[in-house]
Amino acid sequence: MTHGTYARSHARQTKTNQSEPLLRLAASSPYDSCFLFRSVLQLSQTRQAASRSCFAVGANKGLNPRHNQAPFRVATAIAKDEEDVMQHVIPVICGPRQADHPMARNTLFGHLEPLTDGTIAPAKPDLYYGAHPDQLLKPFASRILVVQQQQKQQKQKQKHQNQNQHQQQHQNQHKHQQQKQQQKHHHRHHHHHHHHQQKQQHQHQHQQQQQQQQQQQQQQQ
Repeated sequence: MTHGTYARSHARQTKTNQSEPLLRLAASSPYDSCFLFRSVLQLSQTRQAASRSCFAVGANKGLNPRHNQAPFRVATAIAKDEEDVMQHVIPVICGPRQADHPMARNTLFGHLEPLTDGTIAPAKPDLYYGAHPDQLLKPFASRILVVQQQQKQQKQKQKHQNQNQHQQQHQNQHKHQQQKQQQKHHHRHHHHHHHHQQKQQHQHQHQQQQQQQQQQQQQQQ
């Protein structure tokens, strides 16, 4: 960094807003991070690209190959695992016209039970390509529409069941609280009634003792 030596995959912002890194390594150096990419690109010159990526578009229009390779170099450099490759490298390879290749990531596949004996593992591919709705056969598209409607109805039914369960739980909690309050009130009332009875008994005993004392005093006189 101090001597201004960077790898090709190191992008930095300069005062002129140029993201192309300063390079002092020889083009044929074994440390050149783009050496493998150039080799693969040369080997693939005799055949068409798998997709209309930025590399194929740049080659057809006569653009600077180094300019077209820069996003790929940067994306490859920052990719540390498979998830980064899927997120950063694959979109560069697919090019700007990704709408021509409908794709999705980390989507759980369903309705595979009729195809197996029930022992299939959950199908959730990292990346898969599909087709446009207008490219589907009408019977198949109609079947997919029916399945989507069934899934929507099932979700609504499940949502309604969850709401009913939540409402039932709330009612049970409210009923339980009322029962606890009634038991607490009954216990207080019973305790108060028992205390009142004890107080009356004590007063009655005290009155009897006073009467007995008065009778004894009268007899002595």
